[in-house]
Amino acid sequence: MTPRDTPKHRRARRHNMIAASLLLGVIVAVAGLGIVYQQARRANPSLNEDLCLPGQAPPEAWAVLIDVTDGYNPVQVHGIANTLREVQSSMPRYALLRVYSITSESTAGLTPLVSLCNPGDGTDLSMVTSNPARAREMWQTAFREPVEDLTDSLLGVPMEPLSPIMETIQAVVVSMPRPAAPVNRMIIVSDMLQHSDNLSHYSQRPTYEAFRSTVEFGKVRTDLQGWQAEILYIRRDGASQDASHRKFWSDYLVGLGATRTSIERIDG
Repeated sequence: MTPRDTPKHRRARRHNMIAASLLLGVIVAVAGLGIVYQQARRANPSLNEDLCLPGQAPPEAWAVLIDVTDGYNPVQVHGIANTLREVQSSMPRYALLRVYSITSESTAGLTPLVSLCNPGDGTDLSMVTSNPARAREMWQTAFREPVEDLTDSLLGVPMEPLSPIMETIQAVVVSMPRPAAPVNRMIIVSDMLQHSDNLSHYSQRPTYEAFRSTVEFGKVRTDLQGWQAEILYIRRDGASQDASHRKFWSDYLVGLGATRTSIERIDG
């Protein structure tokens, strides 16, 4: 036995090794907790009252314009509600959704009825760093239900004297927040029967090319560069909604700069 290899020294070495192992374990645990904490912060950032990331442009911005200048039947309301549910489910997390009404007052497009970002429904969250069930509940109550309440109110909407669709599109584009999102989408829920002092489809049906050369076009034109536009086309009994009517609107939106347009008929 060497002078230093005594039972007392061996016990001291074992004690030191155990202490070092415990210290290393604590360091690893603290580091792991730090990593989990940082991951949790990234997965669950602070949101403002509109469920948006403060000071950041949304990855996408959606503007939904709902024409309330005429009523809807139950089948049409059901079709509109289903389409908007699909929109909300497909939006990326933190994308902005604004819902506007088209009324006799063209300035209605300056003030959204709903302005919310998608907080995420929890399907992409880990139970280690987040609470997916709680996220799903908030998504349902704070994000989905306000839009469902709007579509439920479409039944029994009274007819209004004017339908300034073009003017409302212009107001909506102006009212969207800056900086602009990289992707902008517009959905117009309407029979697209424009009726205002600038143009009325009840009295005249010019082509887009003919309308573009008028003074009235200059009053309603706006910049849709970077926007994708979709029309949810509502049928009206007795109204002239033929192929030329749909072509006018497709040409109009593309002429304003929309990168893509589509028209989807709503049953009913």
